Amino acid sequence: MIARADQARRVILAAALTLLVGIALVATAHAEFGRFVVLVGFGALAAGIHVLGRTGTDGRAG
Repeated sequence: MIARADQARRVILAAALTLLVGIALVATAHAEFGRFVVLVGFGALAAGIHVLGRTGTDGRAG
């Protein structure tokens, strides 16, 4: 499904932005909260890459 690949790309983009925010929080005084945000970002990035990889080259999930 092409829509599933587009959704995975959006998840990857959101995860990358979440990682950037988390890293910025870790670099400031909010290190404890930033660590949590980074972990959530990594989890979402892994899920997005997994789903995108499962769509294959023709866009079908399999």
